[in-house]
Amino acid sequence: MAVRVLCDAGEGLELRTLHRGLAARIFQVVDAEREHLGRWLPWVQHTQGLPDTVKFLQNARDVFLHGDGIHGAVWDRDEFVGMMALRVVSKADKVGNVGYWLSHRAQGRGIITRLMRVFLTYCFEEWKLHRLELRCAASNERSCRVAERIGFQYEGLLRGANLVQGQHLDMRLYSLLAPEWQAFRAGQAIHAGQADAGRSPSRSASGVPSLKSASR
Repeated sequence: MAVRVLCDAGEGLELRTLHRGLAARIFQVVDAEREHLGRWLPWVQHTQGLPDTVKFLQNARDVFLHGDGIHGAVWDRDEFVGMMALRVVSKADKVGNVGYWLSHRAQGRGIITRLMRVFLTYCFEEWKLHRLELRCAASNERSCRVAERIGFQYEGLLRGANLVQGQHLDMRLYSLLAPEWQAFRAGQAIHAGQADAGRSPSRSASGVPSLKSASR
């Protein structure tokens, strides 16, 4: 089955399109890490069997076909470890919402930070958006640090905005504008250039998403 690589962060870290054949693998990861993921994500408690994941994949396909967003699978050296998504909130205002989750066993390696840097470029350039929003549970410090590390600006606290396992969680609202992302990328490039000064040239990720197709 041909799989489209949406974003390539280098060193085997990719965001690939979803397909029905992934259903079992996605459910296995979610089910194995139900306690970890269920602390922050309300949909986990509603994912009780493989049919629920199949339905999710069908809904994700419909969202994409209607131009309302896209979901992608995070692969680290051919191991499925999580997901990223874009949901267009307002086409007229060019506003979208991004989110992600990562397997507990894959955390601590900078996977989300590296891939989000490429995914954000994809969202702004391919989807022609002006503003991206990201919401994190206030108690999920790791996720909040990722948002701040990749240039999102903290806008405020949404009190009791997300119901998870019977509890209303406070959510931190972050946003990033297209001009801010361009400036952030330029600053990162300058910093990288200074760090590489005097060293032999080597291949590095450009930050521009790969739109290649690969047979998996």
